[in-house]
Parts: sequence; structure tokens; C-alpha cells
Amino acid sequence: MEAQADRLVVIDEIQRMPDLFPLLRALVDKNRRPGRFLILGSANLLALRQISESLAGRIQFLELGPFSRTEAGPKVPLRRHWLRGGYPEALMSRSDEVSGRWREALIRSYLEGDLNQLGFRVAAPELRRFWTMLAHQELFFHRTPDAHVCACPIWPSHHR
Repeated sequence: MEAQADRLVVIDEIQRMPDLFPLLRALVDKNRRPGRFLILGSANLLALRQISESLAGRIQFLELGPFSRTEAGPKVPLRRHWLRGGYPEALMSRSDEVSGRWREALIRSYLEGDLNQLGFRVAAPELRRFWTMLAHQELFFHRTPDAHVCACPIWPSHHR
């Protein structure tokens, strides 16, 4: 990588190659010029111990989430955004069927791969059952200002 010292080096899916972290640390320590590396990953990189230990003070995180309602824009119907979610591939697919296949593939890869790489040692079918159980619970997840996540039951109006 030293041969690329004057160029932007893009590393995708870095969570699959944790052995790169010590090398990146050494390269950054040798030349502290910011913006030399663009590190991409589909997993939450903050959850990886190697990064926080190896690149502390040398890395800046920018988490990109799905499109918000504002980002999706007025041409995307609210119902479509609500049902398909905000990931571009799901939201902009030519049909609900294509969108559904993409979302299913995303969930499957997350349950079968990404969570396992992050240290969750639960079989994918059990995780899927757990996610399904959560999806069928009438809960509203809310992030509080101090970054805690609360699960609040949503009661039908006749229970109030």
C-alpha cells in the first residue's frame, strides 16, 4: 500500500480482513495526512474490537443509513417508502416482488454472515425466528436523546 501513498485507497468490506488494521495503523502513523483511506463496511465498524484498539484516534466514522423520507423525495409515494424501507435497491426497485427479493437477501446475508463475524454465535434460523417474533410484537423502538433505545408497547386505542 505504500506505493499508493499519494492516492486515495478504498478498502471495501474491511470487517472481513481484520489483519489489515495493524498495517493501516502503521501507515497512518508514518504519514498522518487525512483522507488517504476510505474504509467501507456493511457491519457496524464500531462493534469491531480490532478497529477501536488499532485505529483509535486515527479514524473518523460516518454512518450512512437508509434514505429518510426527505431524502427519498416527493416522487416516492409514502406507502412505498413505508413498506419497502429506505435502502436504495429496495425502495427504487421496479416492483414489490423485486424489492422483496432484495430485502430477503439482505436479511439473510446479515443473519448468516455479518452477525456471525461480529461474534454472535446463534444459528441463523434461530435469529430469524427471534427477529420474526420481534416483528410480530407491537413494539415501538425509540432512541432517547442520551442514545439509549427503549421498546415501548403500542396499544390499540381501545386499551387507553
